[in-house]
Amino acid sequence: MPTQLLAFLAVSVVVICTPGPDTALTVRNAFTGGRAAGVWTAAGVAYLLYLGAQSLHAAWRAAGIAP
Repeated sequence: MPTQLLAFLAVSVVVICTPGPDTALTVRNAFTGGRAAGVWTAAGVAYLLYLGAQSLHAAWRAAGIAP
C-alpha cells in the first residue's frame, strides 16, 4: 500500500472516532445537568440542523437551483 493511503486511512479513523462539538456538548450537559439537560441540548442541536436546512433550501430556491 502506498504511504499516502495509509496516512489517509489513519487520519480518517481518528476523525470518524472523534465526537463532534455537538456530541461533546450534549454529553457534557448530560453529565453536569442530568438526563433532562442532555435531552434539551440534543433537541437544541436538532433545531439548529433544521434551521440550517431551511436556510439552504431558501438559498437554493432564490438561486433557482432544485434541491
